Parts: sequence; structure tokens; C-alpha cells
Amino acid sequence: MAIKMYEVQPDYMTTPGEILRDTIRSKNLTQKQAAENLGTSVKNLSNIINNQVSITPEMALKFEYVLETPASFWNNLAKNYQEYKLKVHYKWNI
Repeated sequence: MAIKMYEVQPDYMTTPGEILRDTIRSKNLTQKQAAENLGTSVKNLSNIINNQVSITPEMALKFEYVLETPASFWNNLAKNYQEYKLKVHYKWNI
């Protein structure tokens, strides 16, 4: 007899932008300082923080060097967030 496991499906997910914002703050950086260290514009960083732009693999690598958080963390976070958004979309639109 097989044991059936039930998977918990959260109805809310912390966004990559929220985690990025908190990580930048924990390093005692302003968005302007973080953008300069990352070699990007303040506007681009703000767009990522506000989830208007996804985290690219290239930006994840920059986060690894500047924020000392593995690129794989940022890549997985971005992938999981996109997957979550699709699941929510299809749940309500199919």
C-alpha cells in the first residue's frame, strides 16, 4: 500500500524584488550605490525591485559578486516566481 503525500500550495509568494530590496538593505547600501556596484542604472535596478523586469542570468551573476548571494539563488527565485505567476494565471483563466 502506497502512502499518498499531499503537497501544500501557497497562495502567496514573496517576490524576487522584495528579497532583492531586503538584501540590498541588509548590506547597508542605497539603491544608487547598489546600482553603481552592479554596473546598471538606478532605473533598471528599481524596475527589478518593483518586479517590472525579471532577473536575468547575467544580473544574477552580478548579484552574486556584489551582494554575495549565489547566482543560482537568484536564478531559481526568478524561475519559481515566473512559474507561480503562470499557475495563478491559469488557475483563474482556464
